Amino acid sequence: LEQIDGLERIRFLTGHPCDMTDDLIRTIADLDKTCPWLHVPAQSGSDAVLRRMKRLYTRDRYLAMVATARRWIPDVTFSGDIIVGFPGETDADFRRTLELVREVRYDLLFSFKYSERPGTPAAKLADDVPPEAKKERLAELMAVQDAIWDDLAAAQTGAVWEVAVEAEARRPAGSWRARTPNNRKVLLHGGDHRPGDLVRVRVTGCEASTFEAEPIN
Repeated sequence: LEQIDGLERIRFLTGHPCDMTDDLIRTIADLDKTCPWLHVPAQSGSDAVLRRMKRLYTRDRYLAMVATARRWIPDVTFSGDIIVGFPGETDADFRRTLELVREVRYDLLFSFKYSERPGTPAAKLADDVPPEAKKERLAELMAVQDAIWDDLAAAQTGAVWEVAVEAEARRPAGSWRARTPNNRKVLLHGGDHRPGDLVRVRVTGCEASTFEAEPIN
C-alpha cells in the first residue's frame, strides 16, 4: 500500500495489544503514509480482570506498548475500549482501570457495561456486579474521559494541521468535514474544496468531539 501512487494515508484500524509488538510499532513509524492513530482496546486496567477475560496481556505490557508508540510515532493518538462490571470486578479493580485511562489519555474511548452473552467463556462466570454498580462505574469512567478530552482539545486551539477533506458538511453552509492524520475530526469553515484535498488549517476551537478550523491561505 505504501507504494501506491495517489494513496496518501493508510489507517490502521484496530489491533489486539498482544499483536502490537515493537517491530509493528516501528514499521508504522517508518512508513510515511501510515496514520499516527492506534485503536488498541485495553478492556480493563486490572490484571485480575484481564486474566478472567483471558486477554493474555498485563496492564504493564499495555502501558509499555503505549509508551513505545509515543516514543517512536510523532503525534500519535489512541482510542480504545473499556468494559466495566465484568464478573468479579471489585471497586479496586475499577480504580485501576481509571488510573490506566488517566495515564493513556485516550482521544476517544468506547466504554460499555458488561452484559452476559450466551455461548461465550465469560457466560460461565457469575455476573456478580450489581447493575447499579455497573451504571455508576460507567458514568464515572465517562466523566474521567470527558475531562481528559476537554483538556486535550483546549490545548489544540491555534494549532496548524494538515487535514484531508472528506465531504461537504450538512451545516453550516460552506463548511466541510475533514480529518487529521491522527484521526481527529475537523469542521472546516470556508474555502472551495473537494473530497481528498489536503488543506492546511488553523484550529479555532472544539465542539464536543469535533474541532473547528479555518483554512490558511
